[in-house]
Amino acid sequence: MRLKGTHLMSTNAVLEKSPTPDVVGEVNADGILVGGPGWGVHQVSQKMVATDPVLLRAVMDRTDNPLNKVGCAIALGALDEARGYLAQSPDTMRKKIFTGDVLREEGRYVEAARHFTLLLDEARGTVHEAVVLQHHGKSLFLEGRYGEAVRYLTDALAGLRADGRDVMAVKYTELCLGEARRRIEAERAGADA
Repeated sequence: MRLKGTHLMSTNAVLEKSPTPDVVGEVNADGILVGGPGWGVHQVSQKMVATDPVLLRAVMDRTDNPLNKVGCAIALGALDEARGYLAQSPDTMRKKIFTGDVLREEGRYVEAARHFTLLLDEARGTVHEAVVLQHHGKSLFLEGRYGEAVRYLTDALAGLRADGRDVMAVKYTELCLGEARRRIEAERAGADA
């Protein structure tokens, strides 16, 4: 099985192997927006996580595209493995986005934000602009720069919707945008107390 696109796509064949597959695009009982077979994004931390590591590893083993493996490795927390797959990948915008994602997942938020700022210059006016805005906004969010994150995520959401991007990219962006706004409000409430 080959996986297509920026996000791992679920297939009936893979999902049927999971004893209790979560519904892709829904938030499960653990607070994770399910993105595909065995992985999702935690609604509070905004981190990519493995919901079923065995299933995710099986998905990973079924693709020969190293860039598809990068996303799986990130969700598994195997960042050295993700970097290895990046090294095997051709120099594409998707590789550059994943490179920033690995920096972000390592907790190198300032470097990730700098990386996405430079990448945004390259992506401006292309089909990749909204995706780079989204990833940059998420990096700013994880750095705790919620106001800036809201600006980038709002622009990303508008671009993703206008471009007719897949529903999951829109959902991830909405999730992060909502959490950033919630944290801004919590900071304001704390300052008022």
